Amino acid sequence: MHNAIVRADFHGAEISVVKSKSVDTVHISGIVISETLNTFKVITRESAVLKIPKKATIFQLSFEKGDILLYGDQIIQHAGSRTSKKFKTKSSVEF
Repeated sequence: MHNAIVRADFHGAEISVVKSKSVDTVHISGIVISETLNTFKVITRESAVLKIPKKATIFQLSFEKGDILLYGDQIIQHAGSRTSKKFKTKSSVEF
């Protein structure tokens, strides 16, 4: 299941920041409207558009059947590049 999640297209996904080296981004949540190589662009409930860096950030993805933690360091790539790449397990983020 890990490979399926990492290869997924996150546009329209509901995410929240669980932990990050960038303290001002912790507890931000919203819907992904754009994804670049190093960031997610998220729209919040207050209609604010924020850029959240992927590096050194742990995201929580919300699904109908539960939530999944996603390490931003594992998805630092363009969305299209991730679909055909084989992934190796990386160590967790050091804070």
